[in-house]
Parts: sequence; C-alpha cells; structure tokens
Amino acid sequence: MRGDYEDWESDALCKEVGPEVFYPSEYQGTNTYEQAVKVCNLCSVKAQCLERALRDEEPHGMWGGVTPTTRLRLLQERHGGGYRWPVFDDQVGPLTPDVLRDYCKNNLHPMKGDNIVYDSSGFMRCSACRKIANRRRNARRKSA
Repeated sequence: MRGDYEDWESDALCKEVGPEVFYPSEYQGTNTYEQAVKVCNLCSVKAQCLERALRDEEPHGMWGGVTPTTRLRLLQERHGGGYRWPVFDDQVGPLTPDVLRDYCKNNLHPMKGDNIVYDSSGFMRCSACRKIANRRRNARRKSA
C-alpha cells in the first residue's frame, strides 16, 4: 500500500508545509518535531495519517502527530513486543538473521565502514544513531 494516495490526504495540512518540518533529521540534522506537532495538532485527518503510518510501518518522519520512536512503541504493542522496523532497501532482499545483523538495532543504517564505532565496553554501535542521540542530548542540555 506504500505510496498509494488516499482520499483523506487532500485534507491534510502537511501538504501546505515543506517536508523539512516532518523529516527534520534528513533536512536539518536534528530530531526536533516541535513545528510538526503544531501542524499535526491542527489537522483534521491526524488519526487517518497515524493509522496509515502504522499500517505501512513508516519508520521515518512525523505522521499523525507521532514521532518514529512512539510509533515503534505502538507497533510493538500491536505485534506483542519484539517488533523492529523493517528494512525497505530493495537490494537487501528477505529479512534473514544475517541481513538484520548488517543493520543497526533500529534497522535504519547499514553497519558498514565509517558507520561502525565501538563503545567503552567494546560493543559495536551505529555511528549515525549515536550522532542523533548526541544531538538530542546536547539540545536538552541547552534548553535546560
């Protein structure tokens, strides 16, 4: 169903705003969704938008006023716990345990080359996820 247009989308307020508001990590290098929340809270099709994101298992951006982290929790509740974001890379093929080991724990970034860092305990970590977490932590510190 991914990519299909639905009737309610013509009423969505997000079409009036640029994608950088709903996908800040891709456009601004931050995961601050403050502007997106304001738009979503005024939108008359917020519930339909969220349901579509959950149905399509959309791992990126703000949908229906809900961040990817919160949507992941909602999907885990629906699927009984061990749910992880699917990998939507046509080159990956079927999701086997070997393929999943090639991606970070959030199934968002390939664990190859410069994206691999090791923490103080010697565990392999995703550099891209770590940068996002550090930006969030620094933003919280600045606002406190």
